[in-house]
Amino acid sequence: MFYIYVNKKKKRIFVTSSRFVDREWKLVGSYQKLELAMVRGRRLADASDYVLEWRFSNIRQV
Repeated sequence: MFYIYVNKKKKRIFVTSSRFVDREWKLVGSYQKLELAMVRGRRLADASDYVLEWRFSNIRQV
């Protein structure tokens, strides 16, 4: 799974393969495929003029 978080205070979108809890970050989406998560994250960042960040762990290349 891939998760998209938004931090309005820092104006950032974060796409990650890990779930986490932080009161500044709000979970706004989850996707089975990396490609879908990245497209959605990029669209959110573009629409809101936020910085897009990502971090992935344990990803298998096929």
